[in-house]
Amino acid sequence: MKILENETFYAGCNYWASESGVYMWRNWNEKNVDDDFRLLSDIGIKVVRAFPLWSDFQPIKKMYSIKGKSNGISTDDGRNMLSTFDDGIDEDMMQRFEKMLDIAEKYGIMIIPSILTGWMSGRLFVPSALEGLNLLKDPFAIYWEVKFVKAFVTRFKNHPAVGAWCIGNECNCMGVADTKEEAWLWVNTISSAIRVSDNSRPVISGMHSLVTEYEGVWTLQDSGLSCDYLTTHPYASPSYETDKMKINTIFPMLHPAAQTLFYAGIGKKPCFIEETGTFGQMYCDDELTAKYVEATLYTAWAHNCLSFLWWIGFDQGSLNYYPFSYNNRASNYGLYREDKTLKPVGRVIKKFNDFQQSFPFEKLPERIKDAVCVLSPHQKTWNVGYSAFILAKQAKIDLEFAFLSDEIPDSKVYFMPSIKFTQDIGIDGLDSLMKRVEKGAVLYLSVASGFVRNLNTDFGFHINYRENVGGNKKVKLDNEELSLYFEVQYNISIEDAKVLATDENGNPVFLKKDYGKGKLLFLMSPLESSLYGDASAFENNYYKIYSKIKEYMPGNKVVECDNPMVGVTEHILSEKERICVVTAYTDYETSVTLKTTDGWKIEEDNTFSLAGSETKVITFKR
Repeated sequence: MKILENETFYAGCNYWASESGVYMWRNWNEKNVDDDFRLLSDIGIKVVRAFPLWSDFQPIKKMYSIKGKSNGISTDDGRNMLSTFDDGIDEDMMQRFEKMLDIAEKYGIMIIPSILTGWMSGRLFVPSALEGLNLLKDPFAIYWEVKFVKAFVTRFKNHPAVGAWCIGNECNCMGVADTKEEAWLWVNTISSAIRVSDNSRPVISGMHSLVTEYEGVWTLQDSGLSCDYLTTHPYASPSYETDKMKINTIFPMLHPAAQTLFYAGIGKKPCFIEETGTFGQMYCDDELTAKYVEATLYTAWAHNCLSFLWWIGFDQGSLNYYPFSYNNRASNYGLYREDKTLKPVGRVIKKFNDFQQSFPFEKLPERIKDAVCVLSPHQKTWNVGYSAFILAKQAKIDLEFAFLSDEIPDSKVYFMPSIKFTQDIGIDGLDSLMKRVEKGAVLYLSVASGFVRNLNTDFGFHINYRENVGGNKKVKLDNEELSLYFEVQYNISIEDAKVLATDENGNPVFLKKDYGKGKLLFLMSPLESSLYGDASAFENNYYKIYSKIKEYMPGNKVVECDNPMVGVTEHILSEKERICVVTAYTDYETSVTLKTTDGWKIEEDNTFSLAGSETKVITFKR
C-alpha cells in the first residue's frame, strides 16, 4: 500500500520500542512491539516512521593483517570474509524488522522505513568498517550504503505494510558535503538505489534544515529533483527562534505548516511534517504541549500538509544508555508515558483521528491561495518568508511560496518582501512579474537596502536621493501609528503614485501605483525581515500594512474575519458549498465573527468564542 500519493492526511508518529529505544533490534522483544502497536492503533494512528539502526543491520568490520594492512570485510570477526556479492546484512535483524511489519499490518498501520538511520538524537550509529569516514563523500562508504539500501528495499518491497521509502534520518548530519553538487550527488545516488530496487513506492527525503540556493549546499531545489516528497522537522526550538515566546502563541504555532509550505513551494515537490515535538517537559508541561499540538495539527491539515508525525510514540526517560544518557531532551515527549498511560498530546492525536473518521467529506479540498510570496537570492529566505506568512495570515491572505530564479506560479497577487542586495532581482525575474502586473496582477514589494530595476520610473515617484538610516521611525497608516525599521530613507518626489503612509516627518514611505491593468505597492521598510524573531511583533498591528494591500487585491473568498489572532482557510466543496477552518493562535479565549459576501450563508451562529489553540470547522452555502 502506498501512502501520501492519495493525499489522505495522516496524524501519526515516529517509533522506537517503548522498553528499549534505539537498541530495540539487538534487544528484540516481540511482545513489547506488539503491545506498542496496539496502543498506537487505539488512538487511531495509521502511519508510523520506523528506523532500522544502520550499525545493527549492516555490522561490517574491516579486518587487518601484518603492519595494519587491510585484509577484507567481515561480519563475524573474520571467520567468514565477505565477497563482492555480499551485502553485510544481519539476517536476524531483517527477520525482526519483518516481524515488526507483520505486527503493523495486523493493526492496520503503514510503515515508512527510514532506511539509512546512521544519525539519531545527536549520535552516529555507523558500521565499524565506516567509522571515521565522511559518509557523504567517501567512495568506500557510499559503496556499502548502496548495498545496504538495495538489499533492504529488495527484501521488503513486497510487504503490504510498507507505505513509502525514506532515504534515512536527517542524513545531512552524517558527514560534510562541501558543495551543492556533492550534496545532490549523494541524495540522488541513494534515491536511485531505492528506485532500482522498487519503483512502485514514493521516495521521501527525510532531510531537515534545507535551504534555498545561495544559502547552503543542502538545497530544497536539489532535494526536490531527487525525491518524490520533501519533509520538515519543525520543532519548537532555538533553531527557529520559536523558543523566544510562549509556545501556544502565533509565531510558534504557525511554524510547522508554514515551513512545510515553504519547502513545497521552493522545492517544487509535496512536503509533509515527518517529525515534530516540543523538546519535553523542560520546555513546557504536558497540558501546554497538547494545546500547541492541537493548533499545529489542525493547521497542518487545513493547509493540506499531507501528514503530521509526532516525535515519538513513547516516553523513554528511564533508558540509561547512549544517546538518552546524555541527551536529556530526547527522552520525554512521547504520546504515551513509560507506564503506558496516554498523555494529553496523545489525547489530541486521538481526538483528531476520530474527527477525521467522522468528517463528512472524502477529504479536505485544497485551500484557496490568494498570493505567491516570491523570495530572492541572498536574503534570509525563511526568516523573510515566514514573517510574510504570519502577517498575511493575520490579514486573511493565504500565501504560497516560490523562488525568483525558478518557475513562478500564476497568480493574481505577488509579494516580494524585504529585498536586500543589489543582485537580488535579475532582469528576467522582475520583467516577468511586471508583465503580469501589466495584465492585471498586483505586486507588493518592500526593501531593506536592495536595488530594484526601474524603481524610479515604474512605481510612480522620482528618487531624489537615499541615505542610510538604520533605525526605527513612526509611520502613520490611516488611523494607525506603527514603529517601522528602515535600513535606508528615500527622499522622493511623487509623480503619479498614491501615498498610503508617511513617516513622522511627513515623508512618503508606502505608495500605490496603477500599472497597466494592475497595481504596484511599494514599502520603503524591510518590514518582514525586521520582525522575524521578535517575541511581541505579531501581537501588534503590523499586519495592517498587509490589510491595506488586501484592499487592492482581487479574490474569490467569501468569508471575512477581522480578528488578527485567528487563522481562516477556505476550501471549495462545490459551486454552492464551502468549508472554512478557523483556528485561534492564542493562549486565551478569543471572540470570532465571520462575515460572508452576499448570497452566502453560514448555517450556524457566525459569532462564537474559541479557546486558546482551538479549531472550528464550518460549512457554509450559497
